[in-house]
Amino acid sequence: MHLDTRNPRHRCALPARGWLCSLTLLPLTVLGLGCTAQVKPSGGTSSASAAAVGGANSNGIQSAGGGGSTVLGSGGCGAIVPTTCNQPYPGEAPIRRLTRAELNNMLADLLGDKSRPADLMPTDSVRFSYETSIQPHGISAPLVDQYMQVAEKVSLGVLSNLDSTLPCQPANGEESCAQAYIAQLCKGAFRRSCSAEDTAPLFAMWQKGRAAGDFKTGIQYLVEMVLQSADFLYRPEFGDPASAGAGFVKLSGSEVATRLSYYLWSTEPDAALTMAADAGQLATKEGVATQAKRMLQDPRAHEAVQRFHEQWLGLDALATVAKSDTFTGFNAARPLLKAETRAFVDALFTENSDLGTLLSAPYSYSNDALESFYGLPSPGSAQAFKKVPRDATRYAGILTQGSFLAVNGKLNQSAPVMRGVQVLRQVLCADLPAPPPNLKITIPPPTADTTTRARFEQHENDPACSSCHQVIDRVGFGFEHFDAVGRWRDKDNNLLVDASGALMGTDVDGPFNGAGELGQKLANSEQVRSCYLRNVFYNVHGRPPTAPDRCSLEQLQANFKTTQYTLQDLAVAVTQTDAFLYRTPVTP
Repeated sequence: MHLDTRNPRHRCALPARGWLCSLTLLPLTVLGLGCTAQVKPSGGTSSASAAAVGGANSNGIQSAGGGGSTVLGSGGCGAIVPTTCNQPYPGEAPIRRLTRAELNNMLADLLGDKSRPADLMPTDSVRFSYETSIQPHGISAPLVDQYMQVAEKVSLGVLSNLDSTLPCQPANGEESCAQAYIAQLCKGAFRRSCSAEDTAPLFAMWQKGRAAGDFKTGIQYLVEMVLQSADFLYRPEFGDPASAGAGFVKLSGSEVATRLSYYLWSTEPDAALTMAADAGQLATKEGVATQAKRMLQDPRAHEAVQRFHEQWLGLDALATVAKSDTFTGFNAARPLLKAETRAFVDALFTENSDLGTLLSAPYSYSNDALESFYGLPSPGSAQAFKKVPRDATRYAGILTQGSFLAVNGKLNQSAPVMRGVQVLRQVLCADLPAPPPNLKITIPPPTADTTTRARFEQHENDPACSSCHQVIDRVGFGFEHFDAVGRWRDKDNNLLVDASGALMGTDVDGPFNGAGELGQKLANSEQVRSCYLRNVFYNVHGRPPTAPDRCSLEQLQANFKTTQYTLQDLAVAVTQTDAFLYRTPVTP
């Protein structure tokens, strides 16, 4: 392998199969690494922007902070904190590597392989909840080997269905047919128009395979090379040099199309989006919004929305969370609990409902088997999930669904601390300090003559615990009417449940009784709305918002309020920001 330093993309010329152009060969300025930000204080930040950006919590996501803190994280290379928003101010945009889900989707869309071969690879390293988070490291030798194995497997599948894959007939000229296929494959795999500099090494690899066997062998070598190339596995962005300004460069049409497709579909651009990019229609915000609205109607966008909410609240753990055998029927209910939340989120997104409804809806989606597990009346639907009413004094949207409650429940009991922490961190972006070092807390074990609440209330009586746990536990106690698997209960160990609680240090402070009232408070919280925006931002960009993103966050917050906090409108608004349409300049 050698590095062609004349090529600004630093692509590798691959002399043999099984080599991967490593992340370490790409310029550090592309990675967003190896440089120091030049961040200046913004000064005069309005109260609105303070709520929008806030301070950084332990998750690394900017916290609204009850006191309106404006402490910001640093930006990328040469980043400047905007004092006004009279020019684009993009934050850093490190190179992105395909996630397992994105790689599976790409292989299905590009080559028709729907076997999900990337599922056999190690799970994505998740930071701050999201699998889309930018990885701060390169590729290990074992990972390179796994990429090679995936490439070999997929290439064999391509050969088995080659006649329907090729845009030509080899019998009419093998070299011309190979070149036609290379042009088709290169544009889809690299998500941009390919030059002769791109296609020449690909054709050379086809020739190498042809010499080793036949036309098909050449195609196999070619496909394996493409699937192991940095241009396929990563999403490098350089922007349009003609649009460069002081600290910003506008993304090219193909780069905007790629951001759109991975944001909304987790895969490559489709033909319509590619055509729009080639025609210059993505050069304007209006053109980008038009494509985003079209794409949101596709089932792939609904899947992406469902995945975001699962990761936001940590619901992926539902598949593996352990429960005592005393909770009969839980293992059979696991997929039903997941399906309930997915159906609920999908319905709200389809209807363009608002964030408040997500957190306070007096209804859910269920079927006969799930309602039987919950101990609720049958909705009369054996398989399909249908809308079912819930008692608004007991239930409030996604936080009272079994998926959230079971994940945040212990093996054999409810978990006030876990539930309180999850609401404070993920829903309110509260800054929860780590417990003191060497702190040992022993909660009395469950007994037949006391409630979970009574056992956990010792936190507030212990000086080492009280300052934090009076905030955490009083939120978690609001869920005490729900057992470890999310089923309603009036009694805990034959003693009446006390689900009274309180919010402290938020913009909706005060007492509440039960999760229903808690959900109503959260639904009306500006802090919750700002927190949700920052989680969306992190999921889209793979990093927490930093100082240069102030203008983008203020724009999102203003739009969110104007559109009455609706979910689909927010998804479009994300694509209209500086953070989405621009990047910091890259020096080859």
